[in-house]
Amino acid sequence: MQGWQTPYLGLRDLPREITDFELQSFFSFGQAELELISRRRGDNHKLGLALHIGFVRMSGRPLNSVRAVPPVLLRHLGQMLGITTPDLASLRALYARGRTLFDHQQQACEALGFAWMTEHQRRALVRVLRDEVTHSADRERLLLHARHWLYEHRLLIVHDRVIRSLVAVALTELEAATAQAIRAAVPAGLLKRWASALDSARPDGQHCQSWLWSAPAKHSTRQITEVLERIAFLTDMGIDQHLGELNDVLVRRYARRMAT
Repeated sequence: MQGWQTPYLGLRDLPREITDFELQSFFSFGQAELELISRRRGDNHKLGLALHIGFVRMSGRPLNSVRAVPPVLLRHLGQMLGITTPDLASLRALYARGRTLFDHQQQACEALGFAWMTEHQRRALVRVLRDEVTHSADRERLLLHARHWLYEHRLLIVHDRVIRSLVAVALTELEAATAQAIRAAVPAGLLKRWASALDSARPDGQHCQSWLWSAPAKHSTRQITEVLERIAFLTDMGIDQHLGELNDVLVRRYARRMAT
């Protein structure tokens, strides 16, 4: 797919304004699509199916909204299909039966080769996201990457909350793999020493792990001194000798979470 299409991926509704470029890119039809549309009974059903095909091509997901269709799009489809179109229409107005709406959504997906993601494909997307999170900690970028992958594999783009849950699964798998790598690389005795040190209390009564997690509130001399003290504490335990190969993006992700 072209990079300029990125802003349209995952849209849940038609844009309020549609340019000529968008009309030509998404709502112009090949011969097979025109033949499929022409077999519908009545101008409303022809118009409806054309809308669904164009919207799936634009966004990678079915059109469900009942918002009014932009007049410029209605006129364009009327010219493309050789039918009379209303000056104002919505999906609710075009369909007297909800079943017909569902049928047209399904036919539009089939015409473009789109389908819902299977469990096998869901696991494949999680693997793709797991690889991507090693390079990027930006959740919006991960969402966009998932939408691209789904569209390129002719899979309908699911709701953002579903994609976010898959990103969370990918992160969990990455963290589990990181933990396993640490256990494999660090001697068991040293791991126990680290765990004991983190679970201990400091002379001021503060829990050691909470003290390490505390981000500096400002760049004062006192705060900088405490940061250097934490670094010295970790160095004395040999952290720098064993965890230097950790993924930098993952480390930065943890750092941001601790800072907030």
